[in-house]
Amino acid sequence: LVSDDVDLCRKARFLASRLDLAEASEDPGAMVGAAAALLRARPRAPSPRLELADLALARGETEGAQEILGTALGREPAAMVELRRIRSLLGAPHALAAYRRDGREAIAAYEAARAAERIDYAQGQVLVFDYAAQRVFRDGSALALTHQIYAVQSEEAVDELGQFSVPEGAYVLTLGTRKASGRLLEPDVIEGLDGLALPSLAVGDYVEMETVRVLDPPRGLPGGVLGERFYFASFEVPFFASEQLLVVPESMELTFDPRGDAPEPERRVANGLRELRWRREAVAPLVPEPGAVTAREHLPSVQWGHRATWSAFLAGLRDVLADRNVADPAARRLARELTGGATGDEGARKLYRWVLDNVDADDDVFGIAARMVARRRGNRARVLHYLLGLAGIDARLVIVRGFGADQTRSELADEDTYTNLIVGVEADDQVTYLTTAARGVPYGYLSPHLRDMDAIVLLPYDDAQEDVRVTLPAAESGVESQRVELVVRLDARGDGSLRAVERYRGAAAINWRNDLDGVPEAVLEDRFEEAYVARLFGGAQMRSLRIAGRDDADAPLVFRYDADVPQLARPSGGGLALVPLLPEALTTRFAQAAERGTTLIVAPPLDREVVVRVENAGTAASGLTPVEVAGPAGARFTMSARSEGGDLVVTRQLFLPMMRVSPADYPAFVRFCRAVDDAEARELPLP
Repeated sequence: LVSDDVDLCRKARFLASRLDLAEASEDPGAMVGAAAALLRARPRAPSPRLELADLALARGETEGAQEILGTALGREPAAMVELRRIRSLLGAPHALAAYRRDGREAIAAYEAARAAERIDYAQGQVLVFDYAAQRVFRDGSALALTHQIYAVQSEEAVDELGQFSVPEGAYVLTLGTRKASGRLLEPDVIEGLDGLALPSLAVGDYVEMETVRVLDPPRGLPGGVLGERFYFASFEVPFFASEQLLVVPESMELTFDPRGDAPEPERRVANGLRELRWRREAVAPLVPEPGAVTAREHLPSVQWGHRATWSAFLAGLRDVLADRNVADPAARRLARELTGGATGDEGARKLYRWVLDNVDADDDVFGIAARMVARRRGNRARVLHYLLGLAGIDARLVIVRGFGADQTRSELADEDTYTNLIVGVEADDQVTYLTTAARGVPYGYLSPHLRDMDAIVLLPYDDAQEDVRVTLPAAESGVESQRVELVVRLDARGDGSLRAVERYRGAAAINWRNDLDGVPEAVLEDRFEEAYVARLFGGAQMRSLRIAGRDDADAPLVFRYDADVPQLARPSGGGLALVPLLPEALTTRFAQAAERGTTLIVAPPLDREVVVRVENAGTAASGLTPVEVAGPAGARFTMSARSEGGDLVVTRQLFLPMMRVSPADYPAFVRFCRAVDDAEARELPLP
């Protein structure tokens, strides 16, 4: 064996073979020397420690083997994590032994509460015990224990809970069917079945599962740790007892992000460790409300972190992307060909349109940009940013918080807040933001869900800790607009014909273009009539259709069609009454409930004008009283009628901005919706 440590690291690959030879010789001294040499060459490798521990066991020194493994774990918790289970098998206490809970005690507490009638859950299953304990080590690695017990109260719960799949990267401590006697029946392994089948599970039993996961230090947060968010309630099942325990080194500084009515933690410091315990009991399932903000905003929950700042999070993302944008000669030639040497806004327009038209989108945000270009498939924002850089056009990658995302401002960074990746092109001292989410999007158009939202510049950056925040531009007037003009001619029975012109800008036009994309011309009129016109006007038969702007993303999309429609008006008082045409039905869409406990999201915005011209009915204008209604956040509605050239012209205008309606403001919003619906639902007497 080589005793000199000089150049030992470069010879490490040979030392493993020498260790094998030493083992074959059955010479304890040679084996110890070989393992020690390999340990010096590879100090973060667990195999030399295992060899030394194995030699100690061969000498009958079980405690010595435990000590070897324990010392290694203390020095390198993450690198030596695979030694932890082996050490436990040798009789050493598990690192989480002091924090485990007896499931039988949790069941007994639940049954006592039922017997005392303190709880009465009618659901098919109850989460009797939801316990998470996480022991975090100084290097950011951790052991995470999850212990759950479900009460099975229906046959549906038997089917749902009767099979268990071990989470990836976890190992099982306890798993099985817990009978009323307290006996635990461990699962069966059935060939061809994904997961483990729990034996003899029946209504009245409990399912108990306890697993441990080994967590490496997060790569995306160098020097930091971000815990998983722990929830104390759900929309599906009652929680009888839910508890989170966090154990960290006393010197580790923590930041917390509680939501809803999360409990305050109990704190304890002992033996250089800080313990924090959150507990909540007897929480009934919450009732989901339609259109509510994301549950993460209001469900009671807690998340914690150590140095999990946005700057650190961005630095991690940038590190990952650092080698993903290597310049490729073929991609550079393509960028120059597409731009024709144009730079700034002109060149960006050409690249933008090419990317939308030629690159199929997927979710591979961290792929190799040159490979995405070559395959014509990948994350379009990444591809566009890459090609812009190769063409010499200043551009930035930006991550944006969407309107419907969690709006809580938190010091803790996470990957679920800024989920939209867009590109900003810098030209003429201004930035034009580009979204690549769908084809048919005009250059410079931003979805309503992104406008006026906060964002963070991801690339480029000068400082690895740079945290540059921007606010995206607000919407300009008319960007999201719909205008519908109907010319109606009625016969004496109330049947009629109509000529319609519909003009769309913004998201509605983009959605229409994507819906029409790929529809063969031979069946376009039939599809348009069946799926659209006949649903707007019951029984309508379309006679003609013309579409303008279908292939021009920067132009408005215009439909012109003629149709025959039965019973556009109904007999009334010796004459006719025009039925409501194209009502918005705001109450049905947004305000069905009389009151709310959570904030309502109203989206997308509506900027809609409907003009109905009824030929030869001008004298009916006096039968309609003008209507003006104002609502929250600038919402407004007007409706009026006038006589024009012997015709009746009815004009309705509705502006409903995107908004978040709090429970306190909800009654006013309901009144606005009902007033609009009442106005639009009125029939208009005709002469």
